[in-house]
Amino acid sequence: MLTDRQIEDAYEIIRERIDQVNTDYLQKVGAQIRAIGKLNPSSINRLAQMRVYGANIRKIKEELAKALDMSVQDVQQLLEQAAKEEYSSADFLAVEHGRHIVPLEYNYALRQYIQSLAAQTAGSFLNYSNTTNIDAAYREVVSEAIDAVSRGVTDYNSAIRSSMRKLGGDGLRVTYESGVTRRLDTAIRMNILDGTKQIAQEAQRQIGEQIGADGVELSAHPYSALDHEPAQGRQYSLAEYQKMQSGQGFQDVDGNQFAAFQRPIGQWNCHHFPSYIILGVSPRRYTDAQLQQWRKANHEGCEIDGKHYTTYQASQLMRTLETKVRQQKDIANLAKASGDDVLRREAQANVRDLRVKYAEVARKAGLRQRTDKMIVESYTKSR
Repeated sequence: MLTDRQIEDAYEIIRERIDQVNTDYLQKVGAQIRAIGKLNPSSINRLAQMRVYGANIRKIKEELAKALDMSVQDVQQLLEQAAKEEYSSADFLAVEHGRHIVPLEYNYALRQYIQSLAAQTAGSFLNYSNTTNIDAAYREVVSEAIDAVSRGVTDYNSAIRSSMRKLGGDGLRVTYESGVTRRLDTAIRMNILDGTKQIAQEAQRQIGEQIGADGVELSAHPYSALDHEPAQGRQYSLAEYQKMQSGQGFQDVDGNQFAAFQRPIGQWNCHHFPSYIILGVSPRRYTDAQLQQWRKANHEGCEIDGKHYTTYQASQLMRTLETKVRQQKDIANLAKASGDDVLRREAQANVRDLRVKYAEVARKAGLRQRTDKMIVESYTKSR
C-alpha cells in the first residue's frame, strides 16, 4: 500500500497549488480594502462602484477552477499508483499460496472501480470550485469597509480588523450539503486520503477473492488512534470484518471481543487497512508483545500545559498547530496587502508563538516536526 508519506507528498503538491490561489485571493481583497480606505464619505459614486466590483472575484474563480482541474489529474494518477502498489505486494502473496492473480491491466472490474472513483473525485473538485465562499466572504468584508468609510470612522483599520482576521483565518472554504464548512485544503486532503484507501481496500478485496482468502489482518502502527488501537494487528474472519465495518461488535480469530467502531477502518482519517489472508495459513505480522509495546508507549505519551496527551493525541495537536500557523500567515498576508501594520505584526507574533509551542509538543512527544506543512506562499517574517 502507498505509505502515508507518499500520500502526504502528493497532497502537498496540490496544497501548494491551492495555497497560491488562496494567497492571490487574500492579496486582491487586501488591495481592495486599501483602496477603499483611501476614499472619503463624499466619494459616494466611487464607493458604490467598489461595492459591485466583481472582476477580482471572477479572476480568482478562474484560477481556482484551473488549479482544481490540474489537481484532478494528480489524484487520478495517485489512485492508479495505489492500485499498482497493492498488486506489487499481492504477487508475493499469490506465489506463497500457489495462486494466480489477474494482472492489473486485465482486471477490468478494478479498472472500472478506479475510473468510477476518479470521476467521483473530479465531481467533488468541481463542486468545491462552485461552493467556495469567495463571493460571500469577499462582498462581506468589502461592504463592511465601505460602510466604515461612509460613517467617517476615525480609525478605518480598527473598524474592520475583526472581519479581516476572520477572512484571513478562514481562507478559501467549501460548504457541504449538510451546511458544514471546511477549509478547501482540508477538504481536498480528506478526499485524497479516503480515495487512496478505498482503492487499496477494493484492490485487496479482489485479490483476496482470487487467492481464496477467508479472512483479513488489520495493519498496525505505533501511536494509533485510541478507538482502533485495541483491534489493530489482529486477524479476523470475513464475517467478523464485515461486522467491524458496519458498526457492530466483533471478535478476532482468537476470540477477543471488541466494541463497535464509530468510524469504519480506512475512513475519516483512519490510517489502518486490511490485508486479505487465508486463516490458519497466513502468519500474523505483529506479535501480541509488539502490539502491547506500541500501546504502552502511546499511552505513556507526555504532559503539555498540565494535561496528559497520548502520543497520538500529541500528533493531532501538532496537526492543529500546523493549520493555525498557516491561518496566521494568511492573516499576515492579508493585513500586509491592506496596509494594516497592527494586524500584520499581531499575526506574525502569533506565528512565532505557535511555532514555539509546536516545537515544544514535538520535543515532549518525541515526534518529528513537519515545518513544510506550515509554508504559506508569499509570507515573510519582516516586521
